[in-house]
Amino acid sequence: MERGIRFAGSNYISQDKFEEEVKNLGKKKRLYPHLKISDFVKDADMVVVFPIQAPKGYTADINLRKGSSKAKSALPVMIKKTDIDVDYPYLTYEVANQLGKNTTFVSRAATKLGLKGDPLYHQFIRSSRSGNVNRYSKKSVDYLKDYLSKNPGFTPYK
Repeated sequence: MERGIRFAGSNYISQDKFEEEVKNLGKKKRLYPHLKISDFVKDADMVVVFPIQAPKGYTADINLRKGSSKAKSALPVMIKKTDIDVDYPYLTYEVANQLGKNTTFVSRAATKLGLKGDPLYHQFIRSSRSGNVNRYSKKSVDYLKDYLSKNPGFTPYK
């Protein structure tokens, strides 16, 4: 989270640089007051910070929803564990092969039909090795197949 706040306009602070800064604080100092996120929380309204540590290759997504104003207790925290390889098994080229289209068609169609960004159909993953990766669920493949069968003249290029 700290690295996300330390965006310099073109890149984030590196993990090595962050760990070096933490080591320079010494063992006796409390870490939190020295972080940039501490300044952010002090200046923001109703911000709660909770750390999430995800294993390598996993991402953490947080969804906010409005609760009842009449509720007297705190809203529940719901945690959904996602296995990217199981829940979003298809890469763009695999969807394209199933549809008999090219990858550009699939990518643009997913954007035009609102599938991209919808966690039911699509997951965007940042990868240091291969750059940015789009993963699609089985529901997205079924949706695209159904949509193309009902709209054979559909083109996402317009």
